[in-house]
Amino acid sequence: MVPDREFFAVQRQFAERWAAVASIPVEDAYLECTTWYHQAADLGRDFDPSHVDWQRLLAEVASGPDPDAVVHAWASANEKSFAPGPVLDFSWSAEDREVQLHFIGERSRTGNPLADDQLPERQAELRDLVRRAAAEHPDAEWLRGKSWLYGLASYRRIFPPIFLDGLAEEPPDTQFLAIWGQLLDRRWRTRPDVAAELLARAETAGTTAELEAAFPIPMRLTCVPLAEVAAAL
Repeated sequence: MVPDREFFAVQRQFAERWAAVASIPVEDAYLECTTWYHQAADLGRDFDPSHVDWQRLLAEVASGPDPDAVVHAWASANEKSFAPGPVLDFSWSAEDREVQLHFIGERSRTGNPLADDQLPERQAELRDLVRRAAAEHPDAEWLRGKSWLYGLASYRRIFPPIFLDGLAEEPPDTQFLAIWGQLLDRRWRTRPDVAAELLARAETAGTTAELEAAFPIPMRLTCVPLAEVAAAL
């Protein structure tokens, strides 16, 4: 799914505030503080400011009468489908002996994936994920989670206590949905209350650290030995 136009409007306003506070070009703030490069333009994780498609997106944003509609159109054109995977609502990536968890709740089309009646299924998926990840990446030693979602009790309860004991707040990854996702409801529409709170806090921020702290739910990180999590499931 693609977020609505308002989502990209909030990101633009946040980036413009970042540019003003940090005294950097707004184009740099769009790169550093929005999901436009990775999500809307679908250009991966290199974040190369000279990429021809990135430069083309910036030019259209600068010249068009509705920059937010421009970004939304790019995101719609580059929309990726999320077909059910081997572990329905989770996916993972592996790098440097770590397995990183990703939650893809839009695969569950029939209800709230974090609802009470969905908990047994999410816990079963987590067990399946850990088993598959350990089998496919035998050199992996750590299971890592980093998201705003760990601020939700309905998400934390999926995991065993050992995975949550080391949760710590981290600066937000403002280029990814891992922090921006809190602005969206399960239909990927912007939550007006969360957006308004973020922008109000950003407006009064005087440093980039205060801008990072403007997100209503902070980013949290945990990293625990994979074998210990597997044993606790």
